[in-house]
Amino acid sequence: KTDDPGIFWRAEHGILRVTSTDQRFRGSLYEGRFLRHSREGYLLFPGNPSRRLVVPFDVGLELFAGRVDGRSTETDVRLNGVRGALLADFSRSDTFRRRLALGAVTRWDLRVDREQRAITEQAVAPFTMGHVGVYMESASGLTLAGLNGEAGYATLGRRVGWRPVLQLDVTVERIVLAFNDLPLSLYALGRFEEPGGGLRGELGLRFSLLAGAR
Repeated sequence: KTDDPGIFWRAEHGILRVTSTDQRFRGSLYEGRFLRHSREGYLLFPGNPSRRLVVPFDVGLELFAGRVDGRSTETDVRLNGVRGALLADFSRSDTFRRRLALGAVTRWDLRVDREQRAITEQAVAPFTMGHVGVYMESASGLTLAGLNGEAGYATLGRRVGWRPVLQLDVTVERIVLAFNDLPLSLYALGRFEEPGGGLRGELGLRFSLLAGAR
């Protein structure tokens, strides 16, 4: 809440999210999204006097921590230690049921050998990646569709230098059951990822152990 009733913050949290197929597993310790919505569409800059800047978007922040992606048949696991994104949401929705966002991303990625319990690679993108996110829900809230893309450059240190990074996800999801607002859903995912990932598709089951939104 703010002193202006036309401005408020929306927050969405997800804790211990897990996605699993017969050979692949994916999950995260924490995912959070915070968006400032202005009904009149302006940013207020403090001063004497304060100044308003009219903009066609809401602003916000995404924070992800402890995201893991791997295959049960392989020892190599990809870990996104921390990811943050500054967002401009052009949908200007007052709920989380739709989103059209552009942003700048900073992230720290690792590759971990499960057998050796050792970090084999680290990559850092200090706001050198861009983000596009599109999300929509049906009127019932049971069918969800989203597109998320990130592209830019990450550094692997002085010896290796910078490399291009690209990831594009397209997801369709249908909630089949819910326990105390915790959804159990079936999903279809198409993903293109470079370097190392290529193009793949998935069908699987997704559930949350703890989640909340306000």
